[in-house]
Amino acid sequence: MRLARRDGRGRPRRRRPRARLVHPRRAPRARRARAPARVGGDAVKILEPSSLGRGVRLVSLGAALGARCVTNDDLSALGYPEADAFVTRATGISERRHADDHETTTSLAADACRQAMRRADLAQVDLLIVSSSSAERIIPTVGSSVHRELGLEGAPAHSISATCSGFLFGVEVAARAVLTGLDPVMVCASELRSRQVDPTDRATGALFGDAAGAAIFASCPPGEGLIAVGTTSIAAGADSVSLGRAREDRLVMANGPQVYFEAVEGLSLIHISEPTRR
Repeated sequence: MRLARRDGRGRPRRRRPRARLVHPRRAPRARRARAPARVGGDAVKILEPSSLGRGVRLVSLGAALGARCVTNDDLSALGYPEADAFVTRATGISERRHADDHETTTSLAADACRQAMRRADLAQVDLLIVSSSSAERIIPTVGSSVHRELGLEGAPAHSISATCSGFLFGVEVAARAVLTGLDPVMVCASELRSRQVDPTDRATGALFGDAAGAAIFASCPPGEGLIAVGTTSIAAGADSVSLGRAREDRLVMANGPQVYFEAVEGLSLIHISEPTRR
């Protein structure tokens, strides 16, 4: 027989409902109304092309890699303090590409864009967006330099600099451009990081290489293509990775594991409900 618990006056105690803890990844998702995505408690504005009566689709992709393949053993020969087995186990990286002396951020970007345009069977785009934080010159911008290499007369080109997240910021800008009538739009991210990294630095020497990627976006019927795009920035991490403007400056990563885990956790905190099926 179970005896009811009583308070000091002899009255039965009321049982309080237990709070249920739900992991962010298992949190229930709304089916109809979409709640704003949040990172660190702040709402992230999400762009949903279908809500504007239009769609944005990915047409084609292009890529270019630095000419030299550099293995973990090659890095060790240059003075990197860890062996191949440790680097492979810790990062999953066994080799990376480094640019030859004749290759530049602009040349890699132009090669990636040409491949994307060939695959899409396009000779022209309405807008070119190039992201890079390792351009060989400040002026002209890398966007203008790639524009000249491609011969895109009449199409505007501009540059953005958001380091590792630059391509994603470019995708959001491209989606908004397509929704306002520019079609097609090409986005490219190009980084030549090997010349900005100390190969003997344990925190950065094995992580970075040289490459470029390009994507072309165009309009499509609503409900097709991109479901949603959302970006944000976390001010607390502004000094986690730094690089000066002098040629002799090298990339400094104050706390590599923290940068990695904060990025992964940030992605896990963004929840986008499933689109309504029509």
